[in-house]
Amino acid sequence: VDGTAASTEWLGAQTERFSALLDRVEPSFFEATLALSLLWFAEHDARRWVIEVGLGGRLDATNVLDPAVSIVTSIGWDHVDLLGPTLADIAREKAGIARAGRPLVVGALPEEALAAVTAHAAAIGARLIGPAGPQQAADGTWTLTSPLRNVSNVRLPLTGAHQGVNAQLALSALDLLDKVQVP
Repeated sequence: VDGTAASTEWLGAQTERFSALLDRVEPSFFEATLALSLLWFAEHDARRWVIEVGLGGRLDATNVLDPAVSIVTSIGWDHVDLLGPTLADIAREKAGIARAGRPLVVGALPEEALAAVTAHAAAIGARLIGPAGPQQAADGTWTLTSPLRNVSNVRLPLTGAHQGVNAQLALSALDLLDKVQVP
């Protein structure tokens, strides 16, 4: 919360507090850390939460949440044993994070994956937002474009073209947050 991680003492106290429940439910490590993270955010009255989906999307533990904006950064050949043998199958699973009437921001996806995500968004009534590609200048700064604005001369602390794409996706989601009505 605001750059401060939960302390070891807090984590130990919560693990002890919920030990009987954890023993009974036998959550995965991801499920347990997600639950503790949500408790940490709630106890600190965090207004905006950024939650990274675990393995997939549709069947992920994070689907207990009702996100104002969802992001699919990329689709690759990870977890084909669980998500499906094609990029379209994997994309459909990952698109399961989308919500009706809410923005689904997507990065540059392979054609087959984009078609599957687009079809899923249309089927549930999610608003698909595909960002224009970020532009990197010769001096290493970026120009990022969201649905609402362009931001120039952005210096990113991490290198790599994917960081520009990630920054642009984050800017798009941030700009859309205040525009979304969440019941």
